[in-house]
Amino acid sequence: MYSADVDYYRATSVADAAKMLRKNKGAKLLAGGHSLIPAMKLRVAQPTLLVDIGHIKNLSGIKAGKKGDQNRCADHTHSGGCFGGA
Repeated sequence: MYSADVDYYRATSVADAAKMLRKNKGAKLLAGGHSLIPAMKLRVAQPTLLVDIGHIKNLSGIKAGKKGDQNRCADHTHSGGCFGGA
């Protein structure tokens, strides 16, 4: 089964993505889609808008911070070294 119609928006910054999420109550973030896309195909998830954050530079990779800091990673890939890749 394939998902229902959905709009797609490629965010240019974190602020841009946040603005789109506030404006569109049914929106979901898309970074890799490894769980969201299959759920959409089964119609378990039916977002009205996909906000793609996978190309936002300051979300790429994992960065160590002070103890207790939250780390961000939208571009969390095997080839990027996050899971021991090259």
